[in-house]
Amino acid sequence: MTTPADNKPPVTQLKDALDALQITVDSLASRVKTYDDLGLLLADCRDTMTEAIGEMREQHQALLQRLDQRPPQRQRQAPRWMAWACGGLAGAVLVSLLWHWVPTRPSRYAALLSSLDSLIVQHYSTFPKPLQEQLSAVYAHQGVLGPAQRQGGRR
Repeated sequence: MTTPADNKPPVTQLKDALDALQITVDSLASRVKTYDDLGLLLADCRDTMTEAIGEMREQHQALLQRLDQRPPQRQRQAPRWMAWACGGLAGAVLVSLLWHWVPTRPSRYAALLSSLDSLIVQHYSTFPKPLQEQLSAVYAHQGVLGPAQRQGGRR
């Protein structure tokens, strides 16, 4: 244990080692005291919580006893027609939501009709007058703006 760099006598080296050991023991003792203090605080918290839970149980027991002593109140039921109405309304809402969310297949004629409509609007002014009137009547019957109105009124 002695090194050539240590020119201290063995007694002094032993005293230094004992001092270092004393410092280590003192720091350990202070840590143990700190943990003991924390343990006491935790135990106090646990005791306080146990007392509070006991008091809450007593209060709940007293409340339950008072409720048991009350005469039962007659519960008022909704009329049968109201139950049927609510069921019908819920069914109607469900059917309407399903109707809205179920994808409808586009008509296979939709693209064809759109193309024909654009052609009619484009060449409307070149059609004979009786055909123009018939097309305008068909469009008006369907509630759609006619080709003359979408062309800017050119005839």
